[in-house]
Amino acid sequence: METLQIKKCLDSVRFYLEKNDFKGYDPYDGLESPLFKIFPFKNWRNFRFLFQQFIKRFPINLRSLLGIKKTLNPVTLALSLEGYLNLQEANKEENYQDKIQFIVKKLINLSSSNFSGYCWAYPFDWQARYAYIPSKQPNIVATGIVSNALFQYWQKTKDKSVEEVLISVKNFVLKDLNQSFEKDGLCFSYSPFDQQKVLNASMKATRILAQIYYISKDSTLLPIIQNSVHYVLSKQEANGAFPYSNNRSKVDSYHSAYVIDCLTHINKIITDKKLEKAIELAYGYYKSTFFNENGEAYFYNNIKFPLDCTSVGQALKTLTEHNDSQLAKKVAENTVKQMQKKDGSFRFRKYAFYTQNTSFPRWSESWMFSGLSYLLKFEFKKTLK
Repeated sequence: METLQIKKCLDSVRFYLEKNDFKGYDPYDGLESPLFKIFPFKNWRNFRFLFQQFIKRFPINLRSLLGIKKTLNPVTLALSLEGYLNLQEANKEENYQDKIQFIVKKLINLSSSNFSGYCWAYPFDWQARYAYIPSKQPNIVATGIVSNALFQYWQKTKDKSVEEVLISVKNFVLKDLNQSFEKDGLCFSYSPFDQQKVLNASMKATRILAQIYYISKDSTLLPIIQNSVHYVLSKQEANGAFPYSNNRSKVDSYHSAYVIDCLTHINKIITDKKLEKAIELAYGYYKSTFFNENGEAYFYNNIKFPLDCTSVGQALKTLTEHNDSQLAKKVAENTVKQMQKKDGSFRFRKYAFYTQNTSFPRWSESWMFSGLSYLLKFEFKKTLK
């Protein structure tokens, strides 16, 4: 995939996001249907989960018929912020500052209230396997993605108001998230409402603390960061893989890449030889397991399908972070051919025998915007060498 083609595909998805004001449906917004709310079983965990999964997996988008409205998700905005920041760095002749400033202000305003620090949530009720998280109640995945985008903005601007927001997020991590202490270290929960030990979620919390340490030089954060990293490394398998959680051994592409990216970012701030070796082992497993030489991206470590845009968008970030731009370009080209529609949007998922064509900005467009922007920036920097 040539640089001009990357830019064309990137601009196409960017225009789609802008045209829709970054709003859209979500794979997990099924519980927002007024129809669901009249069911007498709506408070049963299994019923909530099954209803949500039915709406998510049904080949045709039923949301309009079910009265589900499009929403603005802070994760969509955060990933788009990364996209604009990368575009601005790759091409200083174009000006994206209005969009960047709009998103930064909007993200700050979208923070959840009544918690110890700034934090972010999804704008819909959703039922996970082991937790129910109501609309606008924060989780560390959304908070980690938003905080990371704001940190990238702060690195370029040193904006004091954003610095104060970032430092405030520390209080959410340390005071509101649950913490599990084991002999192997410390694990942060997925949200304030559960006790799950999800590796990528805990690493997002830890990356926040490392970034705050980078800003504030608060040395009290160092042992917490080290204990949390130690916990995750203790769960790494001999081949380099990271399971999803302490009780779910399945390994998939994008959650693996989340962990690798968080560890990589942490190691840039707090260099550690053991951590470097763990990252090298994990990345070797990731690259050899989830891609073939033709640029096909696999979702699970033992199953090819589905082709998924979150997985690919994250892959473009992780591959370019590790200087594998040739593979990243093949992955991008293969995905764009199969998944991008004429209006610039992306299909949700392609399975072996059918494709879900619904566009979900948080899941597909914003991830591909962000991922392609990292690839474009990498290619642009190569031309300057």
